[in-house]
Amino acid sequence: KVTKDDLFHMNFIRFPSAERRLIRTVGVRKKMTINAGYSKSTDVTCAEIPFYSPFGELSLVLLMPGKQKDFVANGLAKLEAGLDVEKWGRVLRSMLPNTVNFQMPVFKHKSLQNYSEILADIGLGDLFQKNKADFSGITGVKSLHLADIVQLTEFKS
Repeated sequence: KVTKDDLFHMNFIRFPSAERRLIRTVGVRKKMTINAGYSKSTDVTCAEIPFYSPFGELSLVLLMPGKQKDFVANGLAKLEAGLDVEKWGRVLRSMLPNTVNFQMPVFKHKSLQNYSEILADIGLGDLFQKNKADFSGITGVKSLHLADIVQLTEFKS
């Protein structure tokens, strides 16, 4: 569990900017035992951060191109382009329990996805049409149809 004592101010380089200036942000620092490692064959440093989930085990796997102290120019683009199932397996197998002084910025991400068009494209468009949808087996109401199918995802570190 993260406490206020684990929070601190840290600086990060803002890469999308041409100036590559340092940005001050709040981060979290904690000494913890996690699965972490370096995969030499894929040149990736990785760490698995466990999360509490009422649905069972859930974790965030963080990948960083190169070794822990190295900066790899265009490393993320190269990593994304070359990552396949076999390499992903090698990365996961490279992690072992390690006690580390882990630090990362505190962040929040929220996204809303509408899947109605995708479902219509794969042949489920009738679900959204008042005269064609048939959910009478669920509610007994024949005129019931879906307006949209959306997914809201929120993630906080």
